Parts: sequence; structure tokens; C-alpha cells
Amino acid sequence: MSRAAPEGNAEARRRLQQFLNEQLVRHSVVGASVAVLDRGTTLQAASGVLNIETDVSVREDSVFQIGSIGKVFTATLIAQLVDEEVLDLDAPVLSYLPDFHIADKDVRKRVTVRHLLTHTSGMDGDFYPPDDAWCASVESYVHKLALLPQLHPLGAAISYCNSGYVVAGRIVEVMRRMPWHRAVMKYICEPLGMQNAFADPREALRHLCAMGHVADAHGRARTRHSPITHLPLNIAPAGSVLSMSARDLLLFASMHMRGGESEKGARILSAHMVDQMQKAQMPLYPHSRIGFTAMGLSWFLADDEFGKVIGHDGATAGQWAYMQCIPNAKQAFVLLTNSPSTPLSEAVRDYFFSEIAQRPVPSDQGANPGRAELSDYVGTYENVATRVHIGLKDSGLSISITSRRDESAVRRHAELSAISADCFQIESEDPALRGRIGFIGAEAGAARYVRLGVRLARRVGQDNV
Repeated sequence: MSRAAPEGNAEARRRLQQFLNEQLVRHSVVGASVAVLDRGTTLQAASGVLNIETDVSVREDSVFQIGSIGKVFTATLIAQLVDEEVLDLDAPVLSYLPDFHIADKDVRKRVTVRHLLTHTSGMDGDFYPPDDAWCASVESYVHKLALLPQLHPLGAAISYCNSGYVVAGRIVEVMRRMPWHRAVMKYICEPLGMQNAFADPREALRHLCAMGHVADAHGRARTRHSPITHLPLNIAPAGSVLSMSARDLLLFASMHMRGGESEKGARILSAHMVDQMQKAQMPLYPHSRIGFTAMGLSWFLADDEFGKVIGHDGATAGQWAYMQCIPNAKQAFVLLTNSPSTPLSEAVRDYFFSEIAQRPVPSDQGANPGRAELSDYVGTYENVATRVHIGLKDSGLSISITSRRDESAVRRHAELSAISADCFQIESEDPALRGRIGFIGAEAGAARYVRLGVRLARRVGQDNV
């Protein structure tokens, strides 16, 4: 990747480093690495430590897990198969995986590869079975989907779907005749010249890797190691373990802004499929992701008078990753962190758009009053991972969220404040709870779904909280 000229960009590097140092302290983030691409010039900065116990400093070549940004890699692997004319995005999944089964037999026959990549399959998405004792297998995960229920009708809505991306990854395995972790290295990471990247956690010892950190349950101001080093490997195509430096991830972003070519001219993807991946497939819900308005093939999209923006975030076992690109301007930023970092990511995003891209910082539409019939939202909603209770209080609505994977976990409570019709802000000091929720179907009476970001949960009860 092009290096910044020492004379002309030393000051820009210094400002970026100073900014990251200050923001890391301000937002109590353990460690972070940021890389910025600006029309061929690369700026990097690193700050904090990789591990609170060893106190080893983050370097520019340090490796972090990129979480669900790995979905864009899986979608790219699928797009390569389309380029080779061996896969059709609108063909049924069964065309490539005859042994694919889910609970809804009709959806099983009709769900397509495109549905998987756009989170519109309707399959319950946050299904996380543990790895099999004898091995971690994407194939085994797909077999376990046989009883997975539908959250919504096929193609009717967007609901962020990890399980769908594991199915897409299994298609890659079958078509490439190799495990997903080998395919992503062979067809993407190695051709792009990534020096500090791996998809197999056994390779971690070769690199200077970050350790994940989470907020201590006994004190939000305290931080501790994540209890696990990575999520189950059987969901690798959805983003459980793919790891790399910020600069390496920027190489991937650059390829998607250069019409599918690496910086050294290697053809990774056709310009046509790059364009298809960045084309809106379905509108996002209002206020679901700040600045983004549509879903592409794995990419979150925004397009206004200032040009298109594409991006994706990721989170794993105590590590968070953020990537946004402005393809027409050949500008992008990548931020990798090893502790909760939403406020830091917002600060870096604002710095990128205002100082580097010199365009308005993405924002939501202006707030409008919420609906008057608050009782239409009250009730209990569930998906395979989460139970959400919406209650009616004197001051308005409240929310209570419980993990269904750990029913003994402390239920988290917060108040809701209206942003616009059917959309609310969760008011909480807990970074794990902050965010936006929305309701779907309330125009016809009781809401049918609650939306947490871009994840849906279905109404199962009318009880108050």
C-alpha cells in the first residue's frame, strides 16, 4: 500500500497519533490501531496496550480480530464464484447444498444465496452452538440448522443473520473443496499481500496479537480479560476469528474501491461484482445504523449528494472493529480495538469525515415525536438468543433485555426516549445496552417485531414489565 511521504504527511501522522492518544484515554479504551487511506496516502497510528496484564504496547502491525467485517470477506468469496460463472446469486441454496435443512420446509426450497448475503432469509440469526468436541466444523454447524425457526417471511425484512453467512461460507467450502479458513487466505488475504493476517487461531503465535477485554460485571469502570479468546470456529464465515492488522484490512478496503484490483494490480474481483456488492438491495430501517440507509451484498450503504459510503463493523470476544470507505474518493478508515469502543469509533469516524474526507459527518434525520399509542409496543419479544420486555411506565417506555443463552444472567433495564415514529433511543450508561430500537407492525395495532439495531425479535407475549 502506498506510504505517506515523510515530508508532506508527517504533520498529518502526528495529528492522527495525538488524536488517537487523547481519545483512547477519554473513552477508557485499552488499545487501538487506526489506519486511514486518503487517495493513495496511508496514515497509521496505534495507542494503548494489547493486554492489561502484560502491558505490551499496541504497534501499527499488531493483529486484532475483525469480527463481522469477516462477512464482507465471505461475500467477496461468493462474488468470486459468480465471476467464475459457477454460482448464481439468485439460485436456491439447495442447488449448492442439497443437505441444507431448516425448520420451514418451504423457505428451505426457496431461499437463495442473495437472501443470505442481504440478511433477508428470515432465519433466526444468532444461533451459536459450541464447537463439536472432536473438531470445529462449518459443515457440522449447517447440519444443526435443521430445527432453526424463521423470524420473518422470506425476503420480507432485514434481520442481521449470522447463521445465513455460515451457510454462505459452507457453499464456499463445497465449491472450493477446502475449509473456509483456507479459502479466505488463498483467494483474498494472500493475493492482497496481507503480511499480518490469519483465519486459523493456531497461527496467532506468529503475530503480535491483541487480547480481548470486556467491562467487569461488578463495576462498569473496570475492565477485565474476555473469558474466551475467540467465538466458536464453526461460525468462522460470519466473523468469529479472522484477524489482521489495521493496514491489512485497509488493503481489503482499497481493493473494493479500486474496482477489484489490489494495489499491485492483482485482480481479486471483477469491477462488475464490486459494483453489485455496493448496490442497494433493500432499505434499512430508520435510525438503525447512523448514516447508513440501505443494505448491499454484505455492505451497509449510504448515498447522498456527497457520494457513496460503504462500511461494516464487527465484534468478537472483547474486540471491536470498524471500517468505512468512500469509493469515489478512494478514502477509507479502519479502527481496531480490544475493549468496548463505540464512543471512540464515533470520534474516529467524525475525525475521518471532517479532517480527511472534508465532508459532513454522517447523521440521522431530525427527530420526530414518537407514536401516541405506546401500549402498542408493550410486550415480550424473542429470538433464539435474546428476550426483550417492553414495559409502560409513568414516564414512557422501558426495556429489559435478557440473554436466552444464559437465563441466570442479570436482566438489564433502561428507559426509552422517542427519536421518531416507532423508533427509540435506549438511555443507559451501560455501553452494552446503549443503542436504538424500533418497532415493526405497530401501524396495525400491537407491534409484531422489536428491532435492536438491525436484529429482529418476534412478539411472543403482551405482558407488561
